[in-house]
Amino acid sequence: MFVVKEGALYSDSILDLKVKLLYSGYGEYGKVPFYGCVLFLAGTDTRVGSIVLRIGDIMATKEYYYDCHIGYHIEEEFRGKGFAARACKLISEVALLHDMTEIFITCNVQNAGSIRVIEKLGAEYLETIVIPDEHLDEHDQSNKRHRYKWIIE
Repeated sequence: MFVVKEGALYSDSILDLKVKLLYSGYGEYGKVPFYGCVLFLAGTDTRVGSIVLRIGDIMATKEYYYDCHIGYHIEEEFRGKGFAARACKLISEVALLHDMTEIFITCNVQNAGSIRVIEKLGAEYLETIVIPDEHLDEHDQSNKRHRYKWIIE
């Protein structure tokens, strides 16, 4: 299922992305397999944030409709510096290894910073959706999200 090993490192010389977790989809984090990655300033142990890539066709069933492929978090002191977009571009290399060329991303409708990141990637706005309580993210309890599609090559 996983084509990248735990410990793999991707870098753009400004940001390092290290794969820390390979989650199979069976356990406490839900049913969708994902890569859990930590972000560092390149060549250092200074943690910038984290990013996950859920793999597979999350649009195939209604059960997964509210999940997105990418979820990221940038530590407050590093926000506004372009790290989220860099992280998405780095993780897209892993997505391509899984033949994933369409990436779905959702964000809180009031999160202007995340909206800017997604637009910077060139993702296409698809719709605004209401998330049922059972699909709310522990980091964001708002139930309205914009859904975007990002085509990667």
